[in-house]
Amino acid sequence: MRDQNNKSLLEKIFLKTWHPYFWIVAVAFIVYAKILTCGFNYLDDNAFILNHQFFLKNISNVFEVFKRGFFLSYQDVYYRPLPILSFMFDAQWSGTSPLGYHMTNVIIHALNSCLLFLFFIKLKYRKDLAFFSSLIFAVHPVLTFAIANIPARTELLLGSFAFASFIAYVDLCERKKLRYFCLHLLFFAMALFTKEVAVVLILLYFLYSQLILRENFFSFRSVKLMIGWAVILLFWSWFRHNALHQFTAFSPSQMLVSLFTYLPAAIQLTGKAVFPFNLSVFPTMRDTTFAYGIISLALLAIGLFLSKQKRWPHIIFGFFWFISFLLLPFIVFSNLEFISEHRLYLPLAGFMIMLFEIDTIKAFNIKNKYYAIVIGLIILILAMITLNYAGNFKDRITFWESAARTSPHSSFVHKNLGAMYYLDGLLDKAESEYKISLKLNPFEPMAHNNLGLIYLDKGMFKESEEEYKKELAINPLYDNAYFNLGLLYARENRLKEAEYLWKKTLEINPDYIDAYKYLIIYYYGKKDLYQTKYYIERLQKRGIQVDPEFLKTLNLK
Repeated sequence: MRDQNNKSLLEKIFLKTWHPYFWIVAVAFIVYAKILTCGFNYLDDNAFILNHQFFLKNISNVFEVFKRGFFLSYQDVYYRPLPILSFMFDAQWSGTSPLGYHMTNVIIHALNSCLLFLFFIKLKYRKDLAFFSSLIFAVHPVLTFAIANIPARTELLLGSFAFASFIAYVDLCERKKLRYFCLHLLFFAMALFTKEVAVVLILLYFLYSQLILRENFFSFRSVKLMIGWAVILLFWSWFRHNALHQFTAFSPSQMLVSLFTYLPAAIQLTGKAVFPFNLSVFPTMRDTTFAYGIISLALLAIGLFLSKQKRWPHIIFGFFWFISFLLLPFIVFSNLEFISEHRLYLPLAGFMIMLFEIDTIKAFNIKNKYYAIVIGLIILILAMITLNYAGNFKDRITFWESAARTSPHSSFVHKNLGAMYYLDGLLDKAESEYKISLKLNPFEPMAHNNLGLIYLDKGMFKESEEEYKKELAINPLYDNAYFNLGLLYARENRLKEAEYLWKKTLEINPDYIDAYKYLIIYYYGKKDLYQTKYYIERLQKRGIQVDPEFLKTLNLK
């Protein structure tokens, strides 16, 4: 009798007295509270946030976000306006402080963990199984990068809108009400404007209807939905086309090559989902083991094979959810050295659905104390791994030193570690890392430019010039190299050459603020007031304040 009371009490605490959403949110915040104290790691967060404060702080740029690529340029292959919009709202109160951006990421992850719980409930899984699976999702170490790395918010927002659109789709299939129709299309559109891979949701809607509901997907209701999806896709394509003026589509052959090149990465990432013991803040295929992935896939196959109550429709649906969200980015975008763990954020839900069809897991019941103890230990162990792993995101030096330890053959990692040492004034360490980077890859972008900066700081002007020219030979559209070479020439009093290089910088990147400033100083020194005023006005259009006293001398307001 006492045992039964204890079982009932456990169920009452987690699923009745306290709402499941309370526990999910509480656990997510407890585990990821450490992230709130982390700084910027300089893996794209400087490009998105620190280098574009003038754009993000100006709330009037809300609509401009939809006219630019993901990196706020017009020469991009990514069109993801909603993540940038979220950075803009963070910038209004957090500015260049990382706290606000990290806080938003943690909040979105906690929300997604709740949405996953509701998603599983809508798929008719038992409440206790859905609850503890959502807790595992909330604390899983493999998802740490998605929460701790600010630009990975793209995955978090995609998760929010993908789960919400699917929940609304299930409600629409069951209740056939207009509000679910509208909510479904709204969330689908938001997912698409968050990341291109959201287009795969249409396939998943089809599979759910055909395999699990066993309904005719081409009913009158579905025809209306297809019209809605088509309209959204047309609007999205139009916005994308206008924003990405230089976008070049990949050919089918390029996509196939990319798929087969990066297919092994799916095995490695699967291993991290089951055995999150070889995590890396910057994983590469060369430095990541296949062993855990092979073991994980073997265990999944054996578990499903031995399960007598497995449901093939659910297994197929879970498989396509997992593989579509995992592999599509590799098919569309090639030349990806970085096999980031944040790519598992949405696929993990599909992997869990496949696991749910294993008899041992399906038999889980919170009233069974042995099951409860095991699942509790799993959640505790995962949370402890996450808490420890999150320490690698403490600051930029810690982040890139961790990356270099786990991916020692990556020229990109050594170059970035050198950049972090340079920013901290550790020039000898920085020079060493740049040379390692170039030894691994003589054509590593920006490495020669960064060596040029070190030689410039050391007064080695000839060596600095040689490095900048080497950079431009392999990276002819790199704005920083033109700007830095201009600085070198200015120090050598080669001002006409510096002027040309700074103008070239602005030709490549019209938002390069320092180039405007140096051109203003240059023309003011030449007493060319017309050009001085011209570049001041261009600077002001970008929201940059100019000294009022200086403006007064030029008769400018």
